[in-house]
Amino acid sequence: MTGAVKYKPFVLLSATTLNGETTLSMCVRGNDEDRKIVEHFFDLMEKNLDCLSKE
Repeated sequence: MTGAVKYKPFVLLSATTLNGETTLSMCVRGNDEDRKIVEHFFDLMEKNLDCLSKE
């Protein structure tokens, strides 16, 4: 369990591995505008991870 421990704006992105599986998790402390930025970030990340996994 993790959380964004600092005050706005603060982001914590973690990557962990276990038994060959990678898990990404992110904690954000922010407002609605920050949420839009984070959602855009994940859209870009998902697009790029898809490209990497197809090679």
